[in-house]
Amino acid sequence: MECQPAKSPLAASDGGGPDCAASQMIAVQIQRNAAAKIDTFTLQLDPADLGRMDIELKFSHDGRLKAHMTVERPETLVLLQKDAAHLERVLQQNGLQTDGQSLSFDL
Repeated sequence: MECQPAKSPLAASDGGGPDCAASQMIAVQIQRNAAAKIDTFTLQLDPADLGRMDIELKFSHDGRLKAHMTVERPETLVLLQKDAAHLERVLQQNGLQTDGQSLSFDL
């Protein structure tokens, strides 16, 4: 499932398109922290009932990103796994090199 406007807790509430608000927020924070050389950080997802997420960033020798995300809620894990392809595209649009193995999720 790709993000659909207002059909899941990750969907943007303004109905302005298929972008996921949570995926966008995660991608922006990953990009900012990667640029600042911060490799471990925690996010409070919005809406708050999605819980918190710990993110660990690693870069391979060729510059490809590996991001391991640990969430506190099983429902959030399922939503993020379903939205992984969209999140990867957003990261690429923000200038990060990713591939099909760049993102991993855990509870």
